[in-house]
Amino acid sequence: MDPPPPPVDRLSNLPDAQLDDILNRLTLRDAVRTSAISRAWRRRWESVHGLALSFPDGTPCSAVDSILLRHIGGVSRFAFTLHAADSSSADPRVDDWLVALSRRGGRVGVESISINLQAAKGLHGSPLLRLLYLDEVDAPGDFVIEAPSLQSLTLISSEMKYDWRFGELPCLQYASIDVAEYMQHGLPVEDGYGFLEFLARFSQVRELILNSPTYTFRIHGVPFTFHNLKSLELWTQFNFMHHILLMFSILRTSPNLEILKIKLRRQGMIANPEFLNAQWTDGMCPNLQVVQITSAEGWLPLSFMKLILSKVSLLRTLSVDECPASQDDPLNELLNCTIASAQAQVLFKDKLDEINFDRTKFAEKDSPKERA
Repeated sequence: MDPPPPPVDRLSNLPDAQLDDILNRLTLRDAVRTSAISRAWRRRWESVHGLALSFPDGTPCSAVDSILLRHIGGVSRFAFTLHAADSSSADPRVDDWLVALSRRGGRVGVESISINLQAAKGLHGSPLLRLLYLDEVDAPGDFVIEAPSLQSLTLISSEMKYDWRFGELPCLQYASIDVAEYMQHGLPVEDGYGFLEFLARFSQVRELILNSPTYTFRIHGVPFTFHNLKSLELWTQFNFMHHILLMFSILRTSPNLEILKIKLRRQGMIANPEFLNAQWTDGMCPNLQVVQITSAEGWLPLSFMKLILSKVSLLRTLSVDECPASQDDPLNELLNCTIASAQAQVLFKDKLDEINFDRTKFAEKDSPKERA
């Protein structure tokens, strides 16, 4: 009797395209381990295009060097976290890593670098770099960000001791700026010019997220225009006058803005309705359609909400995350104010069943989901 035929190795007989698709769905660790499956899989991860090089927290720099030397294909994502205590041995390598990645085929996106770049020279001319995420980076004075294909930039820093410098970023579409202490070091606290000069580097973006500076500075307007800006998200406080002035200055210079999101960090309003009304100029926000406000512990800026309802002619929705019971009759205030847009609705998330109101003007809707 003939012996049974050997079992078919289906994993080894898969088409090359399917092998590569499987590898691109795996973590870096699992992709490397597939070399043990069979001859068809051996070292295949080293040449596959689109592999995500995401290194877990605590990965030694030597391991990153080894992976970059062995993997010659295009990279879809590069993520590496280095703690400040370990940064001295890795600082000179960061530039080499980014240069090596920028020369690969395929799309390269630096998703996350959390590192002290004291010895780094910056990000210069990476032709394929499209996404850059810098978290708690302390950039020295000669650090420059320049990438001709960069589309998305996120800067997060709780305390910056140096100024950021930028080269050409002609393709930048999205910027998320959380540098609340920016320019506090080395400038008089009342001088806002440095921050506005910094903000001007993002005047071409279509979507901007900005955490307003916590220190006090004077502002007399924004000396440039956000021509392309469609969506603006501001983390701000209405009990700081410079936050209010910065918000209105940006709104006045964003003629094509369609979506405004306000995230309140603290309760309180320092400005009266007359002052807020005086900040609104003719022709301001002509294309604004959606306003979303996230309350601070249930507190909402009712006078600002009334201003939006009375001034924005194309407004479709003004949505808030809750209807606060602590403020005096907020619904009556909004119902009795002038509404500039016939299509305007005010949307509350919570407590709708406890309140009697005209449902032709108000409707229930969940608050927008937080950005992933």
